[in-house]
Amino acid sequence: MRGCRGHWRPLYRGWCSDTGPGSVESVLAWASRLQDRFEYVIVENATNALADFTYWRSTEPANRFREAFTPETLQMEFRLRNLKTLSGNMESNSGRLQAAGLRLMS
Repeated sequence: MRGCRGHWRPLYRGWCSDTGPGSVESVLAWASRLQDRFEYVIVENATNALADFTYWRSTEPANRFREAFTPETLQMEFRLRNLKTLSGNMESNSGRLQAAGLRLMS
């Protein structure tokens, strides 16, 4: 990525989870050390259907980070695995193990 000084800067990818302030605090701690030597991409990782990124979007330290470093922000939506697909994969793997002569414990 090209920096404002005309040279290449590495990319720092931060994950902001909706489960609490821990992931945001981690990103802020890294940014305090890395400063403008990196470009930042933040992934808002929804871990459930009712994701809430209030801590990332509303706290003063996070606001200062966004103003100072203008990171790209990507949203990663919550996805519940299709149970039919999951059970089909389990049956398929079970059949392969049995075909190989391995017995599954129940």
